[in-house]
Amino acid sequence: FTNRDRPTPGKYAVFKADPGLVRVLRGLDVALLANNHMSDYGPEGAEETIGYLRAAGIACVGYGRLGENGTASIVVRRHGLALGVVNLCCPSANPAALATRESPGVAPLSLDVLKTEIEKCRAEADLVVFCPHWGLELTAVPVPEQIWIARQAIDWGADAVIGNHAHVIQYGETYRGRAIYYGLGNFIYPAGDWLSTETGQNLTRKTYRMSEAERISLAVALTQKPNARQTEDAAVRIRFGEDHVPAVMGPAGTSRDLRKPGTWRILRAAWLRWSCGGNPQVDYFAAWSGGRVRYWYGSARPGPCLPIKWMVAIWHFFRHAVQK
Repeated sequence: FTNRDRPTPGKYAVFKADPGLVRVLRGLDVALLANNHMSDYGPEGAEETIGYLRAAGIACVGYGRLGENGTASIVVRRHGLALGVVNLCCPSANPAALATRESPGVAPLSLDVLKTEIEKCRAEADLVVFCPHWGLELTAVPVPEQIWIARQAIDWGADAVIGNHAHVIQYGETYRGRAIYYGLGNFIYPAGDWLSTETGQNLTRKTYRMSEAERISLAVALTQKPNARQTEDAAVRIRFGEDHVPAVMGPAGTSRDLRKPGTWRILRAAWLRWSCGGNPQVDYFAAWSGGRVRYWYGSARPGPCLPIKWMVAIWHFFRHAVQK
């Protein structure tokens, strides 16, 4: 929410909204700011956004300096329930600025930050939800790093994982009795003309048409069972029409009811993730452990392991050998 007219250069698309439109969001409890467009109009635009949201009574998480309260996690108390929210942005989503201890930016997704913030929320919250901004755009299958990190978050104490960024619904699963939604699709994302600074300081316009998959999203409800660290989840599908008016399509069931791809589709997503280049700050590796493939994220990989691109190449070799 800003009226600034000097966006960050080098961005494929830059977005902003009239500050007066913040009234549409009144009634929400928390705004998740760890995403790749939060800094489209620089730190000044980000700070203005936070100011408008807080003036509307909406708490903010996901932006600031590392180590400051509210940058990577927040605990919100409503109706006798303390809800902990951890909001981090994967560097592969290409945010304009990542938070450091010296300068503000979006809270970065790393294993160290994730574990620390979950443990901090766990100490004072009844329910902890990890909300990452991650994934390969327009791909319904999460890449292996998403799967491993989401399950690791549950192991570290999160009660649910609800992600976003891909612009389409990514499948879900139930792990150790807790819901994981890798991607909900779009909340509000109208088609039309975009502003771009891809060529530098000069603004250019791009026209974008939404696919049918981009029009459909999920709304998720989490319910905590009394006196137990267990949650129940349910989702409905929502479709945005040409007039951008949402219509409920019907129940989507729970995270475990969403369509799950086979191993080949997961490996294909991993191949796409690698071949697209991504961000050099993000790497992921695979290794065999206990008879199955295990994934490590970034520099946190333990012991010897094979890069995922080697594993996919080996997969192709044996696949063609078997066919012959």
